[in-house]
Amino acid sequence: MILHRDDDWLVVDKPTGLATHAGKPGELGAAEWLALHRDEEVHIVSRLDRGTSGVLLLARHADASARAQEIHASGAATKTYSFLAAADSRDLALGDAWTREDEVDGKTAATAFRRIGRSADGRWVHYEATLSHGRRHQVRRHAALAGVPLLGDDEHGGPAAPRLALHCREVRWPGLAAPL
Repeated sequence: MILHRDDDWLVVDKPTGLATHAGKPGELGAAEWLALHRDEEVHIVSRLDRGTSGVLLLARHADASARAQEIHASGAATKTYSFLAAADSRDLALGDAWTREDEVDGKTAATAFRRIGRSADGRWVHYEATLSHGRRHQVRRHAALAGVPLLGDDEHGGPAAPRLALHCREVRWPGLAAPL
């Protein structure tokens, strides 16, 4: 579903199970799907893992893509994710909010976490994670380092689930009137 479209940017709600960009010839990612079904040629300016659903921002031309690199470098944009993790003593020790500042793939990365609430049965905790410089698996890695790996994230120590419980719920981007 298209959330926003203007001369520079296309913002879509990416479903889980669909990569941002095809990994191999013959595969279909969100970018290829948009070209095939919507006649939208886009430039990738941010990525969501195949298992992550939510707000995905794409550039509609090369100049916007170049501007996106500057926006990312300046830290002027933020992305906010929601995720679930198992409830146990580790999450209680963290408090209601904390920040992880660990390098990811040799680059600086900071993720601000906030506990939103617990499931009615007390088994799961709902968190929010906000970042400006997204690195590969940043939320997943920082959550695991904090002791609260995501539900469905077997790569980073999370409990088994039918899908990765990670959703990009908001992108704040310079030039867009409201967060998407």
